[in-house]
Amino acid sequence: GFDQTIYSLDPTPMVWSKVASQGPPHPGVVGHSMVLDTRNEVFLFFGGSVANSSSTSNAVSVLDMKDGAKWTSKPTTGAVPNPLRDHVAVYHEPSHSMYVYGGETVGAHGSLRCVDQLHKLDLETWTWSLAASSAPMGQRSQLTAACVGDTMYLHGGLTIFAEKQTGTRDLWACHLPTLEWTLLSG
Repeated sequence: GFDQTIYSLDPTPMVWSKVASQGPPHPGVVGHSMVLDTRNEVFLFFGGSVANSSSTSNAVSVLDMKDGAKWTSKPTTGAVPNPLRDHVAVYHEPSHSMYVYGGETVGAHGSLRCVDQLHKLDLETWTWSLAASSAPMGQRSQLTAACVGDTMYLHGGLTIFAEKQTGTRDLWACHLPTLEWTLLSG
């Protein structure tokens, strides 16, 4: 089964400890994303495979660690992404937004398909928008990403074509205010 236990690492003695939480945890517990909203000092969770199910999620949850570990489900509006797993998410502080790229969604007849969409969640209004309907780096899942200033960096991942997975090693940069994509190494 799935374990939804929260752990905390004390880096000085390098000791992990369980953290008791309040409220229902985020439904996606495999292949979900987590970012730190530095403005509100909370963790944001998106998507993932749902525990004890074959379905994926497009839910957004907040984990507030300031007064204990308290979970809240966050209703969103706008162009909500399809349920995704194995995507990436970054927090963009200048726009106070979470960006979600790629991942896998359930296609026709229950088969998985990779997507190449970039979604933006405005954390002031909790409204989704489709920032880019396709990206030059193509459809990806299981990639990595980080945001530095106004640039989101994305590396590697898998593509799925005709039920065949292919690994990639390229590094891309996306300037989030302009959505200009640059291949840095390929």
